[in-house]
Amino acid sequence: MPRAPYPKLLTLLYEASAEVLGVQPSLSPRSRRGEIAARVERTTGDSGALSAETSPEWPNWEELTDIIRKPARVAPEVISVISLSIGSLRRVDDLLGPRAAVAPALAHRSLLLRLLESAQTDDVRSALVNLTSQLSQFLGWLAFDMGHHEIARSRFNEALRLAHEVGDEALAAYILGYLSVLVTYSDEPHEGLAFAEAAETRGRRTATPAITSWLATVHAEVWATLGGRTAAEQALERGENLLGKQSAGEDPPWMYHYDRVALASAAGTCYALLNVPEAARAALNTAITLSPAREVREQAIYLARLAATYIPEGDIEKVCRIAGDAIGIAEETRSTRALRRIAQLREQLREWDHLKPVGDLDEQLASASTWARPRDMSATEA
Repeated sequence: MPRAPYPKLLTLLYEASAEVLGVQPSLSPRSRRGEIAARVERTTGDSGALSAETSPEWPNWEELTDIIRKPARVAPEVISVISLSIGSLRRVDDLLGPRAAVAPALAHRSLLLRLLESAQTDDVRSALVNLTSQLSQFLGWLAFDMGHHEIARSRFNEALRLAHEVGDEALAAYILGYLSVLVTYSDEPHEGLAFAEAAETRGRRTATPAITSWLATVHAEVWATLGGRTAAEQALERGENLLGKQSAGEDPPWMYHYDRVALASAAGTCYALLNVPEAARAALNTAITLSPAREVREQAIYLARLAATYIPEGDIEKVCRIAGDAIGIAEETRSTRALRRIAQLREQLREWDHLKPVGDLDEQLASASTWARPRDMSATEA
Protein backbone atom coordinates (compact mmCIF):
# COMPACT_ATOMS: atom_id res chain seq x y z
CA MET A 1 0.00 0.00 0.00
CA PRO A 2 1.77 3.22 -1.12
CA ARG A 3 2.20 5.98 1.41
CA ALA A 4 0.79 9.49 0.99
CA PRO A 5 0.87 11.44 -1.28
CA TYR A 6 1.32 8.65 -3.86
CA PRO A 7 -2.29 7.36 -3.79
CA LYS A 8 -3.50 10.87 -4.68
CA LEU A 9 -0.95 11.23 -7.48
CA LEU A 10 -1.89 7.81 -8.89
CA THR A 11 -5.57 8.77 -9.03
CA LEU A 12 -4.63 11.85 -11.08
CA LEU A 13 -2.28 9.94 -13.37
CA TYR A 14 -4.73 7.12 -14.19
CA GLU A 15 -7.91 9.20 -13.79
CA ALA A 16 -9.48 6.58 -11.56
CA SER A 17 -10.51 6.42 -7.93
CA ALA A 18 -8.16 5.12 -5.25
CA GLU A 19 -10.55 2.23 -4.65
CA VAL A 20 -10.48 1.17 -8.31
CA LEU A 21 -6.68 1.34 -8.36
CA GLY A 22 -6.44 -0.75 -5.20
CA VAL A 23 -4.48 1.85 -3.27
CA GLN A 24 -7.16 2.34 -0.65
CA PRO A 25 -9.14 -0.23 1.35
CA SER A 26 -12.60 -0.78 -0.14
CA LEU A 27 -15.51 0.61 1.84
CA SER A 28 -19.19 -0.14 1.43
CA PRO A 29 -21.42 2.88 0.71
CA ARG A 30 -22.80 2.61 4.24
CA SER A 31 -19.32 2.52 5.77
CA ARG A 32 -18.27 5.46 3.59
CA ARG A 33 -21.25 7.53 4.76
CA GLY A 34 -20.44 6.63 8.34
CA GLU A 35 -16.83 7.65 7.92
CA ILE A 36 -17.82 11.02 6.46
CA ALA A 37 -20.32 11.63 9.25
CA ALA A 38 -17.68 10.81 11.84
CA ARG A 39 -15.24 13.26 10.22
CA VAL A 40 -17.87 16.00 10.24
CA GLU A 41 -18.60 15.32 13.91
CA ARG A 42 -14.89 15.44 14.80
CA THR A 43 -14.37 18.80 13.08
CA THR A 44 -17.39 20.63 14.52
CA GLY A 45 -18.26 21.72 18.00
CA ASP A 46 -21.58 21.62 19.82
CA SER A 47 -22.76 24.71 17.96
CA GLY A 48 -22.02 23.16 14.57
CA ALA A 49 -19.17 25.61 13.85
CA LEU A 50 -15.79 24.39 12.65
CA SER A 51 -13.46 23.60 15.50
CA ALA A 52 -10.05 25.24 15.82
CA GLU A 53 -8.26 21.95 15.09
CA THR A 54 -8.85 20.72 11.56
CA SER A 55 -8.79 16.98 11.04
CA PRO A 56 -5.50 15.73 9.59
CA GLU A 57 -7.61 13.84 7.04
CA TRP A 58 -8.99 17.09 5.63
CA PRO A 59 -9.24 17.80 2.77
CA ASN A 60 -10.31 14.37 1.57
CA TRP A 61 -9.06 13.84 -1.96
CA GLU A 62 -11.89 11.53 -2.95
CA GLU A 63 -14.51 14.10 -1.97
CA LEU A 64 -12.72 17.02 -3.60
CA THR A 65 -12.28 15.25 -6.93
CA ASP A 66 -15.82 13.91 -7.06
CA ILE A 67 -16.81 16.58 -9.59
CA ILE A 68 -14.22 15.46 -12.14
CA ARG A 69 -15.14 11.79 -11.72
CA LYS A 70 -18.80 12.44 -12.45
CA PRO A 71 -19.33 14.24 -15.75
CA ALA A 72 -22.26 16.63 -15.83
CA ARG A 73 -24.00 19.06 -18.15
CA VAL A 74 -22.67 22.57 -17.57
CA ALA A 75 -24.21 26.00 -17.97
CA PRO A 76 -22.67 28.33 -20.58
CA GLU A 77 -21.47 30.62 -17.78
CA VAL A 78 -19.02 27.91 -16.71
CA ILE A 79 -17.04 28.49 -19.92
CA SER A 80 -16.11 32.06 -19.02
CA VAL A 81 -15.22 31.03 -15.46
CA ILE A 82 -12.85 28.27 -16.65
CA SER A 83 -11.38 30.61 -19.27
CA LEU A 84 -10.60 33.20 -16.60
CA SER A 85 -9.07 30.49 -14.43
CA ILE A 86 -6.76 29.37 -17.24
CA GLY A 87 -5.76 32.99 -17.76
CA SER A 88 -4.84 33.23 -14.08
CA LEU A 89 -2.67 30.12 -14.41
CA ARG A 90 -0.77 31.78 -17.26
CA ARG A 91 -0.01 34.71 -14.97
CA VAL A 92 1.11 32.32 -12.22
CA ASP A 93 3.58 30.89 -14.72
CA ASP A 94 4.81 34.38 -15.64
CA LEU A 95 5.42 35.36 -12.04
CA LEU A 96 6.37 32.11 -10.28
CA GLY A 97 7.54 29.83 -13.07
CA PRO A 98 6.22 26.64 -14.70
CA ARG A 99 6.47 24.37 -11.66
CA ALA A 100 3.95 26.52 -9.81
CA ALA A 101 1.42 26.26 -12.65
CA VAL A 102 1.70 22.71 -13.96
CA ALA A 103 -0.25 20.84 -11.25
CA PRO A 104 -3.34 23.11 -11.30
CA ALA A 105 -3.18 23.16 -15.11
CA LEU A 106 -3.32 19.35 -15.17
CA ALA A 107 -6.26 19.43 -12.76
CA HIS A 108 -8.09 21.83 -15.09
CA ARG A 109 -7.40 19.50 -18.00
CA SER A 110 -8.89 16.56 -16.08
CA LEU A 111 -11.98 18.61 -15.35
CA LEU A 112 -12.42 19.61 -18.99
CA LEU A 113 -11.98 16.05 -20.26
CA ARG A 114 -14.57 14.77 -17.78
CA LEU A 115 -17.04 17.48 -18.75
CA LEU A 116 -16.60 16.52 -22.39
CA GLU A 117 -17.73 12.98 -21.54
CA SER A 118 -21.22 14.31 -20.74
CA ALA A 119 -23.95 15.32 -23.13
CA GLN A 120 -23.52 19.05 -23.78
CA THR A 121 -25.18 21.47 -26.13
CA ASP A 122 -23.26 21.97 -29.36
CA ASP A 123 -22.12 25.48 -28.37
CA VAL A 124 -20.96 24.39 -24.93
CA ARG A 125 -19.15 21.35 -26.27
CA SER A 126 -17.36 23.43 -28.90
CA ALA A 127 -16.31 25.93 -26.24
CA LEU A 128 -15.06 23.14 -23.95
CA VAL A 129 -12.98 21.64 -26.78
CA ASN A 130 -11.55 25.07 -27.52
CA LEU A 131 -10.58 25.55 -23.87
CA THR A 132 -8.98 22.10 -23.84
CA SER A 133 -6.95 23.09 -26.89
CA GLN A 134 -5.81 26.27 -25.16
CA LEU A 135 -4.90 24.34 -22.04
CA SER A 136 -2.95 21.72 -24.01
CA GLN A 137 -0.98 24.53 -25.66
CA PHE A 138 -0.25 26.00 -22.23
CA LEU A 139 0.84 22.61 -20.88
CA GLY A 140 3.11 22.24 -23.90
CA TRP A 141 4.67 25.59 -23.10
CA LEU A 142 5.18 24.60 -19.46
CA ALA A 143 6.82 21.34 -20.51
CA PHE A 144 9.08 23.23 -22.93
CA ASP A 145 10.12 25.69 -20.23
CA MET A 146 10.90 22.78 -17.88
CA GLY A 147 13.05 21.04 -20.50
CA HIS A 148 10.65 18.23 -21.47
CA HIS A 149 10.62 18.70 -25.23
CA GLU A 150 8.96 15.39 -26.17
CA ILE A 151 6.07 16.05 -23.79
CA ALA A 152 5.82 19.59 -25.14
CA ARG A 153 5.52 18.36 -28.70
CA SER A 154 2.84 15.85 -27.72
CA ARG A 155 0.79 18.56 -26.00
CA PHE A 156 1.19 20.98 -28.90
CA ASN A 157 0.05 18.30 -31.36
CA GLU A 158 -2.96 17.55 -29.18
CA ALA A 159 -3.78 21.27 -29.00
CA LEU A 160 -3.51 21.58 -32.78
CA ARG A 161 -5.85 18.63 -33.35
CA LEU A 162 -8.47 20.11 -31.01
CA ALA A 163 -8.20 23.56 -32.59
CA HIS A 164 -8.83 21.97 -35.99
CA GLU A 165 -11.80 20.07 -34.55
CA VAL A 166 -13.59 23.31 -33.64
CA GLY A 167 -12.33 25.23 -36.68
CA ASP A 168 -10.39 27.85 -34.71
CA GLU A 169 -7.82 28.72 -37.37
CA ALA A 170 -6.29 31.59 -35.39
CA LEU A 171 -5.61 29.30 -32.45
CA ALA A 172 -4.22 26.64 -34.81
CA ALA A 173 -1.81 29.20 -36.31
CA TYR A 174 -0.73 30.21 -32.80
CA ILE A 175 0.01 26.58 -31.89
CA LEU A 176 1.97 26.08 -35.11
CA GLY A 177 4.07 29.04 -34.01
CA TYR A 178 4.92 27.25 -30.76
CA LEU A 179 5.78 24.08 -32.65
CA SER A 180 8.21 26.20 -34.67
CA VAL A 181 9.81 27.55 -31.50
CA LEU A 182 10.07 24.05 -30.02
CA VAL A 183 11.70 22.31 -32.99
CA THR A 184 14.00 25.26 -33.70
CA TYR A 185 15.36 25.09 -30.16
CA SER A 186 15.58 21.31 -30.48
CA ASP A 187 18.22 21.64 -33.23
CA GLU A 188 15.77 21.38 -36.14
CA PRO A 189 15.63 24.97 -37.49
CA HIS A 190 14.68 23.88 -41.02
CA GLU A 191 11.62 22.09 -39.63
CA GLY A 192 11.03 25.16 -37.51
CA LEU A 193 11.07 27.28 -40.65
CA ALA A 194 8.39 25.09 -42.25
CA PHE A 195 6.17 25.43 -39.17
CA ALA A 196 6.76 29.20 -39.04
CA GLU A 197 5.86 29.68 -42.71
CA ALA A 198 2.69 27.59 -42.32
CA ALA A 199 1.72 29.47 -39.16
CA GLU A 200 2.22 32.93 -40.65
CA THR A 201 0.39 32.01 -43.87
CA ARG A 202 -2.58 30.66 -41.91
CA GLY A 203 -2.52 33.61 -39.54
CA ARG A 204 -2.82 36.13 -42.36
CA ARG A 205 -6.19 34.59 -43.33
CA THR A 206 -7.87 34.42 -39.95
CA ALA A 207 -5.86 35.95 -37.09
CA THR A 208 -5.80 39.42 -35.57
CA PRO A 209 -2.89 41.77 -36.37
CA ALA A 210 -1.29 41.07 -32.98
CA ILE A 211 -1.33 37.29 -33.52
CA THR A 212 0.11 37.65 -37.01
CA SER A 213 2.72 40.06 -35.67
CA TRP A 214 3.82 37.49 -33.09
CA LEU A 215 3.99 34.82 -35.78
CA ALA A 216 6.24 37.13 -37.82
CA THR A 217 8.65 37.39 -34.85
CA VAL A 218 8.70 33.59 -34.59
CA HIS A 219 9.57 33.47 -38.29
CA ALA A 220 12.29 36.08 -37.70
CA GLU A 221 13.94 34.06 -34.93
CA VAL A 222 14.10 30.96 -37.11
CA TRP A 223 15.79 32.93 -39.88
CA ALA A 224 18.20 34.44 -37.34
CA THR A 225 19.05 30.93 -36.10
CA LEU A 226 19.82 29.98 -39.70
CA GLY A 227 21.94 33.11 -40.17
CA GLY A 228 19.56 34.81 -42.59
CA ARG A 229 19.81 38.44 -41.51
CA THR A 230 17.84 39.97 -44.40
CA ALA A 231 14.93 37.55 -44.02
CA ALA A 232 14.97 37.99 -40.24
CA GLU A 233 14.87 41.79 -40.50
CA GLN A 234 12.05 41.63 -43.05
CA ALA A 235 10.03 39.44 -40.69
CA LEU A 236 10.69 41.84 -37.79
CA GLU A 237 9.51 44.72 -39.96
CA ARG A 238 6.29 42.83 -40.73
CA GLY A 239 5.81 42.29 -37.01
CA GLU A 240 6.33 45.99 -36.30
CA ASN A 241 3.85 47.08 -38.96
CA LEU A 242 1.20 44.58 -37.93
CA LEU A 243 1.42 45.45 -34.25
CA GLY A 244 0.61 49.05 -35.12
CA LYS A 245 -2.71 47.92 -36.63
CA GLN A 246 -4.14 46.14 -33.59
CA SER A 247 -7.33 47.37 -31.92
CA ALA A 248 -8.06 47.22 -28.20
CA GLY A 249 -10.11 44.21 -27.10
CA GLU A 250 -9.95 42.27 -30.37
CA ASP A 251 -7.36 39.68 -29.32
CA PRO A 252 -8.20 36.37 -27.61
CA PRO A 253 -7.14 36.06 -23.95
CA TRP A 254 -4.20 33.79 -24.76
CA MET A 255 -2.49 36.65 -26.62
CA TYR A 256 -2.18 38.77 -23.48
CA HIS A 257 1.60 38.31 -23.43
CA TYR A 258 2.37 39.96 -26.75
CA ASP A 259 3.06 43.69 -27.01
CA ARG A 260 5.92 46.13 -27.65
CA VAL A 261 7.97 44.41 -24.96
CA ALA A 262 7.71 41.04 -26.68
CA LEU A 263 8.52 42.60 -30.06
CA ALA A 264 11.64 44.27 -28.62
CA SER A 265 12.66 40.98 -27.00
CA ALA A 266 12.30 39.16 -30.31
CA ALA A 267 14.40 41.78 -32.07
CA GLY A 268 17.08 41.52 -29.37
CA THR A 269 17.12 37.74 -29.67
CA CYS A 270 17.44 37.91 -33.45
CA TYR A 271 20.32 40.37 -33.41
CA ALA A 272 22.08 38.39 -30.68
CA LEU A 273 21.82 35.24 -32.81
CA LEU A 274 23.11 37.22 -35.81
CA ASN A 275 26.07 38.57 -33.79
CA VAL A 276 25.04 42.21 -34.07
CA PRO A 277 25.69 43.21 -30.43
CA GLU A 278 24.81 46.91 -30.55
CA ALA A 279 21.39 46.36 -32.14
CA ALA A 280 20.74 43.43 -29.80
CA ARG A 281 21.68 45.51 -26.76
CA ALA A 282 19.41 48.38 -27.73
CA ALA A 283 16.41 46.10 -28.26
CA LEU A 284 16.98 44.10 -25.09
CA ASN A 285 17.39 47.22 -22.97
CA THR A 286 14.06 48.40 -24.34
CA ALA A 287 12.44 45.09 -23.36
CA ILE A 288 13.92 45.22 -19.86
CA THR A 289 12.91 48.85 -19.36
CA LEU A 290 9.33 48.32 -20.50
CA SER A 291 8.65 45.17 -18.47
CA PRO A 292 9.29 45.88 -14.77
CA ALA A 293 8.03 42.90 -12.73
CA ARG A 294 5.65 42.00 -15.55
CA GLU A 295 7.01 38.66 -16.60
CA VAL A 296 9.55 37.75 -13.96
CA ARG A 297 10.95 34.64 -15.62
CA GLU A 298 11.41 36.37 -18.97
CA GLN A 299 13.64 38.94 -17.27
CA ALA A 300 16.21 36.16 -16.86
CA ILE A 301 16.06 35.48 -20.61
CA TYR A 302 16.49 39.17 -21.44
CA LEU A 303 19.43 39.54 -19.06
CA ALA A 304 21.23 36.45 -20.36
CA ARG A 305 20.94 37.75 -23.90
CA LEU A 306 22.07 41.21 -22.81
CA ALA A 307 25.10 39.83 -21.02
CA ALA A 308 26.23 38.05 -24.19
CA THR A 309 26.35 41.33 -26.09
CA TYR A 310 29.31 42.48 -23.95
CA ILE A 311 31.49 39.44 -24.71
CA PRO A 312 32.86 40.82 -28.02
CA GLU A 313 34.01 43.91 -26.14
CA GLY A 314 35.83 41.80 -23.55
CA ASP A 315 33.93 43.34 -20.62
CA ILE A 316 33.80 40.02 -18.78
CA GLU A 317 33.14 41.53 -15.39
CA LYS A 318 29.96 43.14 -16.72
CA VAL A 319 28.96 39.92 -18.48
CA CYS A 320 29.24 37.99 -15.22
CA ARG A 321 27.44 40.62 -13.19
CA ILE A 322 24.43 40.66 -15.52
CA ALA A 323 24.47 36.86 -15.78
CA GLY A 324 24.45 36.66 -11.99
CA ASP A 325 21.27 38.73 -11.89
CA ALA A 326 19.74 36.38 -14.46
CA ILE A 327 20.65 33.35 -12.33
CA GLY A 328 18.83 34.84 -9.37
CA ILE A 329 15.62 35.18 -11.37
CA ALA A 330 15.96 31.72 -12.94
CA GLU A 331 16.40 30.27 -9.46
CA GLU A 332 13.28 32.03 -8.17
CA THR A 333 11.10 30.79 -11.03
CA ARG A 334 12.75 27.35 -11.49
CA SER A 335 12.91 27.89 -15.25
CA THR A 336 15.09 25.25 -16.92
CA ARG A 337 14.86 27.23 -20.15
CA ALA A 338 16.31 30.35 -18.51
CA LEU A 339 19.03 28.40 -16.71
CA ARG A 340 19.96 26.65 -19.94
CA ARG A 341 20.29 30.03 -21.66
CA ILE A 342 22.68 31.15 -18.91
CA ALA A 343 24.67 27.91 -19.13
CA GLN A 344 25.11 28.48 -22.85
CA LEU A 345 26.35 31.98 -22.11
CA ARG A 346 28.89 30.46 -19.73
CA GLU A 347 30.20 28.26 -22.55
CA GLN A 348 31.12 31.44 -24.45
CA LEU A 349 33.43 32.45 -21.60
CA ARG A 350 35.92 29.55 -21.82
CA GLU A 351 38.68 31.91 -22.91
CA TRP A 352 38.36 33.72 -19.58
CA ASP A 353 38.13 30.69 -17.25
CA HIS A 354 41.06 32.02 -15.21
CA LEU A 355 39.30 35.25 -14.23
CA LYS A 356 37.73 35.57 -10.79
CA PRO A 357 34.33 36.89 -12.02
CA VAL A 358 33.98 33.76 -14.17
CA GLY A 359 34.86 31.53 -11.23
CA ASP A 360 32.30 33.33 -9.08
CA LEU A 361 29.72 32.87 -11.83
CA ASP A 362 30.48 29.13 -11.91
CA GLU A 363 29.84 28.86 -8.18
CA GLN A 364 26.55 30.75 -8.46
CA LEU A 365 25.42 28.67 -11.44
CA ALA A 366 26.33 25.39 -9.75
CA SER A 367 24.41 26.34 -6.63
CA ALA A 368 21.34 27.45 -8.56
CA SER A 369 21.18 24.45 -10.89
CA THR A 370 20.92 21.69 -8.28
CA TRP A 371 17.22 21.22 -9.19
CA ALA A 372 17.83 21.00 -12.96
CA ARG A 373 18.67 17.76 -14.75
CA PRO A 374 22.21 17.77 -16.22
CA ARG A 375 21.00 16.82 -19.70
CA ASP A 376 18.63 19.78 -19.67
CA MET A 377 21.50 22.11 -18.95
CA SER A 378 23.35 20.98 -22.06
CA ALA A 379 20.36 21.10 -24.38
CA THR A 380 20.26 23.21 -27.49
CA GLU A 381 19.68 26.89 -27.06
CA ALA A 382 16.17 28.01 -26.21
